[in-house]
Amino acid sequence: MSTSTTARDILLALLLSLAATLLLAVVYVLYPLISAMVSVLLSSREGAGSGRIVAVAGGIGEPLLWAALVAEPVVFLITFALLRRRRAPS
Repeated sequence: MSTSTTARDILLALLLSLAATLLLAVVYVLYPLISAMVSVLLSSREGAGSGRIVAVAGGIGEPLLWAALVAEPVVFLITFALLRRRRAPS
């Protein structure tokens, strides 16, 4: 393979891995809110006027940043390996 293909694969793998890691971080941060909204929707179908109060606490903490720091190179290597895999001739 040529150097331009390798450089293209590296840049594409970097972009895709950053996007995947960012998407997972957003889902992790918003999960309490999504869970609360779904539980309110499901409980409102059971009976009208339940009058529940929902409090959601979440955010980006140090453990999430360390997990992203560890996960990003792993996701990059997996993405790069998948991009470099040769396709079987059909």
